[in-house]
Amino acid sequence: MVVLFLAYGLFGNLVPGALQSRPHIPVGTRSVSAIDANGILGTALKVAVIVVVPYMLFGQFFSRCGAADFFNDIALAGMGRFRGGPAKVAITESGIFGPISGSAVGNVVGTGVVTIPMMKRAGFPSIYAGAIEAVATMGGQLGQSMPMINAG
Repeated sequence: MVVLFLAYGLFGNLVPGALQSRPHIPVGTRSVSAIDANGILGTALKVAVIVVVPYMLFGQFFSRCGAADFFNDIALAGMGRFRGGPAKVAITESGIFGPISGSAVGNVVGTGVVTIPMMKRAGFPSIYAGAIEAVATMGGQLGQSMPMINAG
């Protein structure tokens, strides 16, 4: 796939019809795809700097201040006594924290640092615990997108 897209970048001007692109020289294609801010590394670094790093810091701050334990205690009080409790705690905690964080990445970082180790201690395989947290996090974002109902 990479070779196909690189070939299209170099020879896209020879493709007939709507898929035809402007001609590029090899040096220009290399600099745009690798070095430019819109290239491969530029997009990945932009996402890492703007989204991942701040939410990792937010999650650590949240965890160190004890707020993650607060959400964990609420979820454990409601779901801890049932079978599969740690997984249900992860789902409940992500549902509570998701609308607050506003981001799936922030939700994983904020709740995953607590729930994934808890699930692993309960005997869940690492891959399964990570998958539960990922799905719970995406479900937690649904609470943010739900329209508010005006009771008055």
